Amino acid sequence: MLKLNLSINFFILLIFSLTFAKETNLNITSNKLFMSKNQNYMEFTGNVKVIYNKNIIKAEKVLVYKNKDKSFKDEDGIEKIIAIQNVDINIENSKKAWSDNLEYIGSKKLFILTGPNSKIIDEKNNQIIADKIKYYQERDEIIAENKSDSNNKPMEITIKQ
Repeated sequence: MLKLNLSINFFILLIFSLTFAKETNLNITSNKLFMSKNQNYMEFTGNVKVIYNKNIIKAEKVLVYKNKDKSFKDEDGIEKIIAIQNVDINIENSKKAWSDNLEYIGSKKLFILTGPNSKIIDEKNNQIIADKIKYYQERDEIIAENKSDSNNKPMEITIKQ
């Protein structure tokens, strides 16, 4: 009887886990977590990996901000994600990007990469290297710029067709 009870409990837990995993589009692993329910954000540090809507973000530190009155698991629940230090991004398996810092704005599906030599590469190996790169995911549009104090270093664009 005890064996049957344990099996049923495990099965119920498995179904609950799979159901929750199906509802959520956010999965995060890290070495440390700080969570503030009152301030609607979570802070992850050390080997952080964020999987969000087919996007993968890796960094040393990540802050995830929730929209007020929404849950982290809601489609529009994420207000923004800020990734700091050694940022590595895989955008829907079609683009890869690297930068010092990333700010992702959930409502606009906008990736803002900042830091010298921020880089984005598409599936055809076309690439842009600049101090600041804005990538609008829904429109597949990129806006890049270099700071005026970048020692007049030009932006680098490589097009391969």
